Amino acid sequence: MKTVLSDADGAITYYEWNEGVGIITEYCKRCGSVKIGRGEYARNYFNTFATFDIETTKLENELWNIKKPEQEHYFNYTFCWSFWIEDKFIFGRSIDDFFRMLDACRVFLADTVLLIFVHNLAFEFNNNIDYFFGSEWIEGFWRNATTPLFIRLKSFEFRCTAQLTHKSLKQIGNEIKLEKLDDFDYSRKLGIYDELSGNDIDYSMRDVKILWLFVQKEMKAYCGRLKKSENAARLPLTQTGYVRNDIKKNFSKTNQGKRILKNTALTQEMYNFIRPAFYGGDVHANFRHIGEEMRFTKKEQGIHVDLKSAYPWVICTKEFCLNYTEWIYGCDEILLKEWLKNEKLGIIANVDLLGVMIKKKHIPYIPYDPQNVKSTQLNATEDNGKIVCADAIRITLCDTDLRLILDTYDVEKIVVNKVLTGTKKPLPYSIVATVVDYFNRKSTLKGVKDEWIEYLYNLSKQMLNGIYGLFATALENCKFYVDPVTYEIKHEPPEYEAAKILPYQIALQVTAYVREAIAGFCAFLAKNDDCVFWYCDTDSIFCRRNWRTEAYIEMWNDERKAEAERLSLLYWDIMPTASDGTIQILGSFDIEEDFKGASCFCTIGAKRYYIGYPDGTYQVTFSGLRGTKRTKDKKTGIYYNGRNTQRLIDMFGDMHKAFTAIKEDGIYLPFEEGVDKLGHYNVQAHFVSHELGYEVCRPCSYTLYPQDLNLNLNLSLKWFLQSKTYSEIMEGEKD
Repeated sequence: MKTVLSDADGAITYYEWNEGVGIITEYCKRCGSVKIGRGEYARNYFNTFATFDIETTKLENELWNIKKPEQEHYFNYTFCWSFWIEDKFIFGRSIDDFFRMLDACRVFLADTVLLIFVHNLAFEFNNNIDYFFGSEWIEGFWRNATTPLFIRLKSFEFRCTAQLTHKSLKQIGNEIKLEKLDDFDYSRKLGIYDELSGNDIDYSMRDVKILWLFVQKEMKAYCGRLKKSENAARLPLTQTGYVRNDIKKNFSKTNQGKRILKNTALTQEMYNFIRPAFYGGDVHANFRHIGEEMRFTKKEQGIHVDLKSAYPWVICTKEFCLNYTEWIYGCDEILLKEWLKNEKLGIIANVDLLGVMIKKKHIPYIPYDPQNVKSTQLNATEDNGKIVCADAIRITLCDTDLRLILDTYDVEKIVVNKVLTGTKKPLPYSIVATVVDYFNRKSTLKGVKDEWIEYLYNLSKQMLNGIYGLFATALENCKFYVDPVTYEIKHEPPEYEAAKILPYQIALQVTAYVREAIAGFCAFLAKNDDCVFWYCDTDSIFCRRNWRTEAYIEMWNDERKAEAERLSLLYWDIMPTASDGTIQILGSFDIEEDFKGASCFCTIGAKRYYIGYPDGTYQVTFSGLRGTKRTKDKKTGIYYNGRNTQRLIDMFGDMHKAFTAIKEDGIYLPFEEGVDKLGHYNVQAHFVSHELGYEVCRPCSYTLYPQDLNLNLNLSLKWFLQSKTYSEIMEGEKD
């Protein structure tokens, strides 16, 4: 037992692993346990929980680098670990000591489970896969082969809080008013015998303490809301778990749940046919303005228009086809176009589009698919991920996407291969009521300064964002296992499960309706010479502000208000009043005037743009580039650029010059510490030398390869901007 002095936390006493056995056992026995779950899923959980974290350093694999000097190969090595339970901090150096502590505790805990929360369970799991494999875990749940959500051993259950919160540990610390320490030097190569300073231990201690206090706060609030005894095992595994519980509750009120799932279950054949029609948001940059820097003045302004609560709006107000019952062969182009005129008819069709060309002043819509995963494309010319023209495209689409394509492109001929149809209807009340409840709570609680109210607001916001995940849950699942020889995680053939919490087919229509709303606005802007559209991103648009743009937004919002009033009278109230007295309307366009004080905007493609501010800072979004966010110092009120944003500014003087260089030649940012790519590999490291003389004799799953950041404009877009096709399109638009 030792005492570490910490300026932030007072005197903190930490215990060695062998002392930790008694502490853990004492707290577990003192707090008691409760049975949670039903039937075969019921488990006894202790009424306490713990948090766990490891600190690692990168060790060079010298044997590998001798054989392959062109690749720098590293292993992660754990040099200390931290464990927090109630008010006790247990600390150790060798990771084997931690697992010895668990093995010793298991004798006293028997079959009752102690929850151990880890903020990034995938990291801890893959770094210590040999222990988990040796323990023969009882069960677990994986998002993919390297990302477990929970792993249950006989007496312990590890859970991942990152998948529950989708927040960094720093964000969680700020939320509970206990900041994460920032002054730990990760560049040092440390072993388990190297001396650590008090600050090093403080850093490790603070991480597990923050996580424990956060889980405790979340547990108290959530269990209080459920009116059940406080136990962390009641917390769901992911954000969608919150939604799942509420929808089940509404299902039970109306007895609709089992009936909906039974009547709308997809056969495996139908699921495999529908799946390729599933697309995400419409992210695109207008190729007519690629690389142009838009300077804003009082007279000439740009605006960011956001579609408020886009997915919830669609779920509450649109009609969906839950039963696709007819397979129709021999349907031709004329019949398909007639069907598309009937908006009550749900259609999913596999078609061949022949002779495809973008219409004058329109924005490309069809996704480019070089890997032929969802479509087959012949001689396609692309614009940064979207098809401008093609000789032929075989693709599976829903009716909304088909209408948008026929509005956007000239198509010489359509050959219909297969069609699935059904009748569209509003979603059942039990589903919509849950979404309406979240939206109303989020809208009315926003801005209210009260700790409990803030919790409910944040929870409602999380659940509103997470509800879409219940529709989009894949129906084919894989079971994972670990190869006892190579320690590689492998999976068995996927198993099909038709019954999920919500019908899968709703997901593809939700995204299609949102794409329709964004594409309609973009098309309006593109068709008018005095309107300029630069960029759209799933549910938002960046464009020039003028009377025509404002008139479209006003017209759209009036339609949404009338829609909300009608539905509020017939079914449910979807017009809550916010704390500032304003009426909130689902699906309305929200205007951020002049990008909230921005002075310029520039884009060079999808997920690649910057917003400049008068103080000289920039907010950059660049796919794959971390450390670009503009941050504000709370004490001084001064804004600072992110690490990689500042590097670009230092190289070129300002972001516009950097983006111009990216557009013309690309930018090569050399590797530096902290800029690396994490590869998931399971490597048996029998011998890894360290300059300090340590050896690593355990398998390491996370293998780090330093990567130089090569930032460039999508090559296909560059070729398109230089191609004959581009000049022909632009020439045609002048006519």
